Amino acid sequence: MSGNESEFMKTRKVTIKITMYGKAFLKKAEKLRFCIIRPVIVKDDSLIYHGAQKSHGELRFFPRNVFLIRFLLLTFPFFAFNITICVNRFIKLGKLIMATISDVAEKAGVSKGTVSAVLNNRKTGPIKVSHETWEKVLVAAAALSYTPNTAARGLRTGRTYLIGVITGEVKSSFVSEILDGIENILNDKNYNIILVKNKKPGDIPEKCRFLNEKKVDGLIVISNMYEDYTGYFTKISFSKPVVFIANNVNMPDIGSVSVNGFKIGFLAAEYLLRLGHRRIAVAEVFGSDRIDGVLKAFSENGIPSGNLVVLEKYSSFEDGRAALDEIIENHPEVTAVIAHSDIVASGIIYEAREKEISIPGQLSIIGIDNIEMSKMLFPSLTTVHQPKSEQGMLAAELVFNMIEGKASENIRLNPNIVGRNSCAVPRKERMIK
Repeated sequence: MSGNESEFMKTRKVTIKITMYGKAFLKKAEKLRFCIIRPVIVKDDSLIYHGAQKSHGELRFFPRNVFLIRFLLLTFPFFAFNITICVNRFIKLGKLIMATISDVAEKAGVSKGTVSAVLNNRKTGPIKVSHETWEKVLVAAAALSYTPNTAARGLRTGRTYLIGVITGEVKSSFVSEILDGIENILNDKNYNIILVKNKKPGDIPEKCRFLNEKKVDGLIVISNMYEDYTGYFTKISFSKPVVFIANNVNMPDIGSVSVNGFKIGFLAAEYLLRLGHRRIAVAEVFGSDRIDGVLKAFSENGIPSGNLVVLEKYSSFEDGRAALDEIIENHPEVTAVIAHSDIVASGIIYEAREKEISIPGQLSIIGIDNIEMSKMLFPSLTTVHQPKSEQGMLAAELVFNMIEGKASENIRLNPNIVGRNSCAVPRKERMIK
């Protein structure tokens, strides 16, 4: 026996309790050498385990030098063999002792309130924690493999620490960036997300009932401009805080985070008008306030509203292809297009290449959103940037504030133009001769 093992055996009282079922088990186990347990050493809260030959099971380390080894010999389905080794105190067979917030506080040498503030990422409040102490608590929690007991915390606070998120689309880059922003904030606050995909607006009541059953603490709805989700919340009972993204909501007690659609339209039109375009098409969705922004830019530049062609209900890649066909057939005088999104713009570019129409030589295109793909297109797409991750982060902060009892808000963000290679000064000749 090594010096460390000898010291361990002298200074620690080890109790081994063996329970077994079946008279023949020990003989079979001994014969097959299933039960050879080598020494276990505990020193300075670190565990050195030399193994158990041919056994199936797992070893778990617990605070205060207490650990449990439980082996279930799967070779004999009718027998169970359990070994519990206790250091410093005896624990009942099979009971798992997990680290508590008190253990973390003791190891870090701080109060439980300080540990709670650090683990819940509360950087403001009555308890002020220095950077050094913050790091000390995190190290102690990691050393003890501490994980918060959500169920116990929920019983204490009356919360589930779950936020429901409803979205009509999960594949798009636009939505994924918003979700990243939401997740970044909620992770910092030790909240989890229940993501629900909604195929059509009429399913909203059913989705809300589902989330009510899950007892979520709040709800974030990633809306869009061509499906009105808001009206459904006047017909259902959803007592938890609700925040909409990408839809400016004017409803009591419902928050929203969106980008100013009027400014999106104004900036896009202003950009094209300054290049010299006078015949512009907008491939948009019905009733969008972006069109009002475009008309405002026309008015300020002395361009008659009749020069604007509005193509309604264009919102997908295939819609973009169809939009170009409609322009060629019915509006050949158009020299520039403002697309509903970068996805619609990519459909227009694709179809233009199929028809050997030069972009931007014969037709300029400006998208909206500034998703990652927009700079990968050929030509790279000029677009109106929407702060997507920021919308998600602000919505998560807002729903959290509303859970804490603060008032709802309607937050409006500003867009900006990202100039690339899909727009140019118009030629004198029309797109289609």
